[in-house]
Amino acid sequence: MVTQAQWYTETDDGRILCQLCPRHCRMKDGDRGFCFVRKNGGGRMVLDTYGKSTGFCIDPIEKKPLNHFLPGTPVLSFGTAGCNLGCKFCQNWDISKSREVARLSDRAMPNEIAAAAQRYGCRSVAYTYNDPVIWAEYAIDTAAACREMGIKSVAVTAGYITPEARGDFFGAMDAANIDLKAFTEDFYFKLTGSHLQPVLDTIEFVCNETDCWVELTNLIIPDANDSVDEIESMCGWVMDHVGPNVPIHFTAFHPDFRMTDRGRTESATLETAYEIARKVGLNYVYVGNVHDVARQSTYCHSCGELLIQRDWHQLGTYAMSGNQCGRCGVTIPGVFDDVPGNWGAKRQPIRITQQPREEVTEVTKVSNQLTQLTDSQQATILKSAASMVQAAVGGFDPSAALAGLGELTDMLIDGVFVTVKRGETLRGCCGRQGGQMKLGESLMDSAARTSRDPRMPPLSMSELPYLNLSVSLLGPQRPIGVSGDQREQAVQVGKHGLRIQLGQNGGLLLPQVASEQGWNARQFLDGVCRKANLPAGSWRRDDAQLMLFDGVCFGGDFQMDPSMSGAERSLLSPQEMSLYRDWVQSNLIALQIGATPMYYAMGVSDVEVLGIVLSVNHPTVGAQQWLQLSVKDSRPLQSSLYQMTENAVRSLAGRVPANECEIELAVLSDCVQHGSPNDLDVRGFNHQTRAIIMTDGRRWAIRYDRKQTTERLIEAAGSMEAFRGNRQLYSMHCDCSCDAIAVSVGPRADVTQSVRQPAVAGTFYPADDDGRESQVDRLLDGLAPCEKRKVFAVMVPHAGLRFSGRVAAEIWRRIEVPDRVLIIGPKHTPDGVDWAVAPHESWRISPTVSIAGDVGMARELAERIPGMELDSAAHAREHGIEVQLPLMNRFCPDARIAAIAMHGGDLDDFESAATALAQWIGQQEDPPLLVVSSDMNHFADDHENRRRDRLALDALATGDGAELLRVCAEENISMCGQVPAALVLMVMRKLGKHAKAEEIAYATSAEYGGTKDRVVGYAGVIWE
Repeated sequence: MVTQAQWYTETDDGRILCQLCPRHCRMKDGDRGFCFVRKNGGGRMVLDTYGKSTGFCIDPIEKKPLNHFLPGTPVLSFGTAGCNLGCKFCQNWDISKSREVARLSDRAMPNEIAAAAQRYGCRSVAYTYNDPVIWAEYAIDTAAACREMGIKSVAVTAGYITPEARGDFFGAMDAANIDLKAFTEDFYFKLTGSHLQPVLDTIEFVCNETDCWVELTNLIIPDANDSVDEIESMCGWVMDHVGPNVPIHFTAFHPDFRMTDRGRTESATLETAYEIARKVGLNYVYVGNVHDVARQSTYCHSCGELLIQRDWHQLGTYAMSGNQCGRCGVTIPGVFDDVPGNWGAKRQPIRITQQPREEVTEVTKVSNQLTQLTDSQQATILKSAASMVQAAVGGFDPSAALAGLGELTDMLIDGVFVTVKRGETLRGCCGRQGGQMKLGESLMDSAARTSRDPRMPPLSMSELPYLNLSVSLLGPQRPIGVSGDQREQAVQVGKHGLRIQLGQNGGLLLPQVASEQGWNARQFLDGVCRKANLPAGSWRRDDAQLMLFDGVCFGGDFQMDPSMSGAERSLLSPQEMSLYRDWVQSNLIALQIGATPMYYAMGVSDVEVLGIVLSVNHPTVGAQQWLQLSVKDSRPLQSSLYQMTENAVRSLAGRVPANECEIELAVLSDCVQHGSPNDLDVRGFNHQTRAIIMTDGRRWAIRYDRKQTTERLIEAAGSMEAFRGNRQLYSMHCDCSCDAIAVSVGPRADVTQSVRQPAVAGTFYPADDDGRESQVDRLLDGLAPCEKRKVFAVMVPHAGLRFSGRVAAEIWRRIEVPDRVLIIGPKHTPDGVDWAVAPHESWRISPTVSIAGDVGMARELAERIPGMELDSAAHAREHGIEVQLPLMNRFCPDARIAAIAMHGGDLDDFESAATALAQWIGQQEDPPLLVVSSDMNHFADDHENRRRDRLALDALATGDGAELLRVCAEENISMCGQVPAALVLMVMRKLGKHAKAEEIAYATSAEYGGTKDRVVGYAGVIWE
């Protein structure tokens, strides 16, 4: 959402001057400010992150950090994108430095956020992760909505705001943690790109002229702002300007973003800062990002009594009486309830809306030599790690598990990862790496994050007994020390872990990963590139920082702690399910007749759920079903169910009276992942309480039946959709209004489009006839004459004609094209079915030019080949076939084409398809020309791309389709048409043809104007 912003004026030169922060950005129409989220839109200041967030999470209020504001209570935290500072040490840089506003995944308006905070029992909402000053309008409106519901607002900010705006902003806030980053102008200017004085002015203003409660944070960075003199000056200023009772938090730095040239802050430095502040006269001083119970706890400034004990963010002893010391009765500055909250240390991501979210696992840095651990010590660590995971899953206090480490708690390490698996199925793997850290605190953090690894469903208490848990302790990172191809020889599989950093992309793989995957050193190097979202082979680049580290890994069965067990339970009682059914029924009727519906279901729980199945059954029309489902992200039941009811009304469209319909409802929660068909573990599954969910990523089937066995349920779910490729089986707790319910969703074929309109004209080739023909002329210019010959099959590339057209032309000009052509290419889009035969009567490449389609051949192929379906949807945006048409129009304009787009499948699928296609071809008097439409490897540098393409072409030359697929998989070759090519090779073998490949032409995109750093390969091949 884009909304009008405040705090700007127009200038004489037609620009606008932002007056929100001291940068005072001047912007012409279309310009963005330094923060990137405020821009000049038609002479007005607009904010285009209003209503958009990087995500929502419930935290302990102590994490902000706020120690004197509603201790122990949960706070709903969120942020957006961008920042008005340029801190080189930013520890939320992936959010604050984001320039991709469109990728903000959670969308919620102020009233929705306030409602969510109330729903989850949060006492406050925190505007954090990036500085809320730059999205002040959104924060202020949300604070107003929260205040109406009795929910308080917290700003976590650097305080870089103008006098014009700070009154409105902080007037809306109930509390703030202001980051006083240093106490020298030199630091602010060089390391943050800002100035110190405006921050000091803000602190004075908020502390002295508003009712907003303030605490300060100072991140102490080695060799930057950690001198004794600077800390003394800062504390003196705080004492003189805002008084002794403003809490200050000294927190430890860890290397991040653009400041990785120094180590973590030592605990001794924090202790020194603590003592300086106390000596100056500040009453409430804390340390953070380290484990130091004594200096994280609150003591009465009058009598010295321990008032609030803190172990990280977990409260222990609590000796407050309201807002007074329980011993001497003096008032303690801050905002306190009569009793503290009991949220604990847990962190709970939530969803406000149902936008898809693609989240990436946080993996930082770590390690040290730990090969001396005894078997007993390893067993202690494993038991503690399991208890920490169990505590995080169940929301229990992890302090007992931490205590269980004993003397190992303070052992220094450089990194730790906690991994849980069910068989071979990964269920979570998160950790920390980078500089020395204590085992206890790092293990607890890693275990908690592993329990909710964002790549997969959160762990369920019901599956813990069937998991395996391992702990990896890592040694120090060191540069690999060699360059280029020599790096392959420097990596020892099974011994070394890898970390790569190239620009803003970084990734890490643990030492055991290569052994588990059966990789050689090159594959391991390519694997860490993929983890960092880098092209394969990027590890060879001189500017790629490649680090090695050693480690020890040990594991075993998950050890359950009986003190934290919990039975599976229903979210809704049978009575509530009945009330929800009645609510849906009454709303169906009301919406159908135009009456006012009931927006809220009274007397029932509005809970967060993973899935909802709504079934509307009519005695003559039958049943229609609607499904909302996610294995990871929950949704509010009432609003989601109301939305589904509206969809049901639109679908009924007056065809049947709603009062004649019967409603059935299933509510799904508590997801457990059981693995793939080849690694299936259904221990713990109870068909009386749980539903089976099967998916291959595009198709979903849900089956619940109290009367069926587990095996029959799995079999029934598998038959509901044409699952292809890598399937996963899940189960969820099912509260159902009936004994059985079944629903499935997946792509459905569409045969309505008889004329295929051009999709990439104007991008992959010119849209006008003259421009297109001129480009084809240029592709042929200078080519030596050649004789045409009859061939059985060819492979041609399908990138834009500018890049791949020359190679493609070399093929088309050499062959005698029969009356019919069958083009088989990859499916690049998610549209339509996986194996789609185009049903088109014609293929247009311009308003006046088209190629005829062979509908008869298409129908025969769809009928004869297992897994093939007639489907126009899959071809509507697909470029792999269309890019061949300009050259076909030049060389064989009268040919008729059928086209297949393929995605996914396994070797058995391909063999079955090849058998059927070979049989069909053997029955044809005049078989069609087979055309494989495929580019070669994508996006490595030119040297590496050529190496990979040579491996694929050599495999292609064997005539063995299975060998081509094997080589591409093992060598990470992203040849997009490997499946069509393998299919054609299998067909030739089944027909008894000698599949000798003649390589006619090869090039990469670098030869036609592309960069050499990131190329695509193109090859032209003929089989006679």
